[in-house]
Amino acid sequence: MLARAPENQVDPSLRAIRELMDLMGDPQRTVPMIHVTGTNGKTSTARMIERLLREWASAPAGSPARTSPTSASASRSTASRSRPRRSSPRGTTSRRSWRWSIGTAPSLGEPVINYFQVLTAMAFSAFAEAPVDAMVVEVGLGGTWDSTNVADGQVAVITPIAIDHERLLGSTRAAIAGEKAGIIKAGAVAVLGLQEQDAAEVLLHRAGEVGADVAVEGQQIGVLAREVAVGGQVVTVQGLGGVYPDLFLPLHGEHQAHNLACALAAVEAFVGGGRDRLDLDLVRDAVAGMDSPGRLEVVRRSPTVVVDAAHNPAGAEALAGSLEEAFAFSRLVGVVAVLQEKDPLGILEALEPVLDEIVVTRTSSSRSTPPDEPRGGGRGGLRRGPGARGPRPADRPRRRRDPRRARRRPRGRCAGDRFGHHGRRGAHPAGRVVSDPSTDPAAEPVQTARPPRSLRRTFASMVLVGDVFVAGFAALAAKDLTTLPGSQIVIGWLVLTVLGLLAAGMLRSRAGYALGWVEQVLLLLTGVWLPVMWFIGLALAVTWVVLLVKGARADVVTARRLVEEQEWQRTHGG
Repeated sequence: MLARAPENQVDPSLRAIRELMDLMGDPQRTVPMIHVTGTNGKTSTARMIERLLREWASAPAGSPARTSPTSASASRSTASRSRPRRSSPRGTTSRRSWRWSIGTAPSLGEPVINYFQVLTAMAFSAFAEAPVDAMVVEVGLGGTWDSTNVADGQVAVITPIAIDHERLLGSTRAAIAGEKAGIIKAGAVAVLGLQEQDAAEVLLHRAGEVGADVAVEGQQIGVLAREVAVGGQVVTVQGLGGVYPDLFLPLHGEHQAHNLACALAAVEAFVGGGRDRLDLDLVRDAVAGMDSPGRLEVVRRSPTVVVDAAHNPAGAEALAGSLEEAFAFSRLVGVVAVLQEKDPLGILEALEPVLDEIVVTRTSSSRSTPPDEPRGGGRGGLRRGPGARGPRPADRPRRRRDPRRARRRPRGRCAGDRFGHHGRRGAHPAGRVVSDPSTDPAAEPVQTARPPRSLRRTFASMVLVGDVFVAGFAALAAKDLTTLPGSQIVIGWLVLTVLGLLAAGMLRSRAGYALGWVEQVLLLLTGVWLPVMWFIGLALAVTWVVLLVKGARADVVTARRLVEEQEWQRTHGG
């Protein structure tokens, strides 16, 4: 099977794969399916959908995920409950598909089934025989003529479309969108990720043509809020059925948050028609357990090695932005290998601003572009010679980073800590543990902005200083108005003074606020010997509570404004 034509050598026809499916009894029609395509993000989105379905489903059969390209082996491309299927070359499914595929197509008289088509047929048969409750199927190439399109998905997800595979799909976004729109079937729900206008028009026209319902990111669904955290990000997503706040997603990059929005909408449409919100705890558990191998994946520490499968300029731009946002490397070397039909110039131009050095190499694939080839695929070639390696040219200085973003976040703390959340170390505001296991300081995620001064802490300090002065007043009054021994009055005054100053100096932790509460209670209790302190102590306690609440609210507003400002600066180059 591996010796057959690769998946990029295709004939724009479903005739052969349909004949094969017919011989196998049309197994693709026995299981409901979510179909996923797009230029970038479709694999991550498919894995997110599978994870959400697996959490939702109570049946032991589970929900399989079918992804492309193959990461390690044929069995790993068809996974049930996120585990690779056991290799069984003598099994019924493999034997049936193999015998037909190595022969000839009955009506055509010649071998036309390529590697990807055989793998698709085996996957559909395996899922039908398992059986499973749902299939999450990722398109291999395009959509209309892709072998997976012999099945009709109840939900069609189309992630952002960009220029890629120009030889096969076309040289414009509109042409590529036309190919990918083929997975939208009559009566289905189409979930559309963020698209350029020319691509969006084609997709919406297709949906209207076949009578499919549409959910568009930025309109019915979308990312409402997003914040970088240790080990990933905390996002709030608008789904078809409602809002899902404070979801910890252990993946880096803004694009992954948008992938999650599409995945949530797809599952909502699949299991309930998009009318009701999924259980929030279920969604949080599913999102916290998501992964996407080969997508900004840290495969080694000390030194840190990050692997990403970006294979076109749009994907490389997303990678570059995510590297700047989530990591603080003191020196970053990029090792790049590009296939022949890709755009190496566009990929390298997108990565160059964030890399100190670029090493151009090749993979073991026969389709890989040799480093010494004067021109690669796409619209340009590799501009460096054999063993292309070295520092950036003097006329292309590295993009200057905002110095505020170069500050390392203290290990074990999350992005929420800089906004005045005094929770557990390693926990984000929603309470889920997100501690960073990194041992390489150069690879620790960073804060996106300098922490603003906490008004909550400022107000607390003011009240505690006032407590110290009130304690002095109480000591002087007790000397004249009570019969307490002078030594006891001095000891009481020292205790209140030291406690107040100690609490004021520890307000960066929970302990400081705990001591502050003890200070308020002790001042109130001095009313036992000096009745006027009942009123003064109560007034101070009320002031303490009111100022803490107002300060915390002001900190949240300031933090949100700071995040919006930083986002604007990143977007507009300021």
